[in-house]
Order: sequence, then C-alpha cells, then structure tokens
Amino acid sequence: MFSTGGNLVARVGRSPAAATTAEREVAIGRWLARTDVPVARPLDIEQPVIVDGHPVTFWEEISDLTNATVSDLARTLRALHAISADDIPESVKLLELDPFERTNVRIESAPIPEKQRASLRSVFAELSEAWETTSFELPRGPIHGDAHTSNLLRGGDGRLALVDLEDACLGPREWDLAMMGTYAKSLGWIDPATYAEFVSVYGYDVTTSPSFPTLRRIRELRMTSWMAQLATDPAVAAQVEHRVECLLDDDMPRRWSRR
Repeated sequence: MFSTGGNLVARVGRSPAAATTAEREVAIGRWLARTDVPVARPLDIEQPVIVDGHPVTFWEEISDLTNATVSDLARTLRALHAISADDIPESVKLLELDPFERTNVRIESAPIPEKQRASLRSVFAELSEAWETTSFELPRGPIHGDAHTSNLLRGGDGRLALVDLEDACLGPREWDLAMMGTYAKSLGWIDPATYAEFVSVYGYDVTTSPSFPTLRRIRELRMTSWMAQLATDPAVAAQVEHRVECLLDDDMPRRWSRR
C-alpha cells in the first residue's frame, strides 16, 4: 500500500497472478459503495493498471486514521450481512468461501520441524472432514472473509471504510463473526465486556452456534500456518511450537502472541 500524496492510495499486487483478484476487489468495492456498507472506494478509472507485471489499483485515501472499535465492526458486518445473495449484481464475481485457502501450501512450505508439519497435516485433515458436516444457523450470503478491526478504517471525520476486500466471498455469516469469537473465547485478546458489546450491536453470538468449535479451530489453524512461514526467527518458532501443541490439545491454555 502506498500513499500517492494526492488523497489516493495505490495497492500493488505481488505478481501478475494477482490481477484477477485485483479486478474482482475493485468490482466489489464499487458495488458495496452503492450500498449501506461503509467501504473503501476505488477510483473511477479502468483498473487494475499493470506496471512492470504488477497489478495496481487506486483507492480514495482515508485521512487522519483512528482505531475502529468492535462496535464499528459489528455495525459494518450487520450492514454487509443484510445484503441477500440474490442482490449481488452479475458483474460482481463473488467466489465461494474456501475456509482453508493457502493453509495447506503454508503448512508444506513452512520452515518448521517435520514433526510439527505432520501434526498440522493431521489437524488440517481433521478439520477438512469436520467442515463438510458443519451446519449453520445464519443465512448464506456475501461475507468479508477476514473480518477484524484492523480491516476497518476510521477517518478523522468519523467515516468508516471496510478494506482488504480480496477475501470477500459467498459463505456462512458465522465465518465473519468467528474471528471476534475466537479472540474473546479462546485467545483472550478481547475482554468479555468488549465481546458482549460486539454481540449486542450485531445481534448474534457466534460462540453459541454449533458451528463455532469447528470455525474456531479452523481460524486457529490458519493463524498458525501463517505464522509458521516466519519460523526462521527463534521467537516465532517457539510461538509456532506452542500453537501446534494447542491445536493438538484443545484444553491447553492459549498464550498466543498478537503478531
């Protein structure tokens, strides 16, 4: 992400393969900008622009950023989840949720001991099977895919903007809510009062859903596989080892870093 200095932000894709994702993200941003969902707004030009093989998209910059709250996130998700799957324009190509996107690739390529890799493979296989029989209470529809407060910007004027739309897709609404539920009930990153506020504003507590145990463990596996890529750092390697132990023993207290 780069500020152009002209109230615009340039988002640069890592490789030519990211062009399709960038094009879809722009389409999603333009669509949601016409709804009640507060969202980052792409510039009204033909994009992405390909520069030296990298897809570049341009977005309105949100100035004087302050931290979005869990209430802000709950209201934003409630607005997004109010959109029916039938209301998605044909021009917006939302993909189906892949709950294990890139997880297996990260497990296989991570610089970790083979014993840890085998453990992660086992958890991956267990959760892949569990996902196939998981039932959901909320209706299926458009979801953000990576819903946490860092992906919701608040400008100095109070304007909110949902960002990182590359994971937006079709799926169970519980998927978007499970991140905050995991932070509160498993990792202790959100205190009970703050999580209760999130639930009150959104109107549903995902941690009471029969789907939550599976969703929580999938979230934890994804977080672990992402961190495992950085395990050449001894401090990170120790944290990955602890996370793998937690995935193997669901009753183990989580002492997970926020990195």
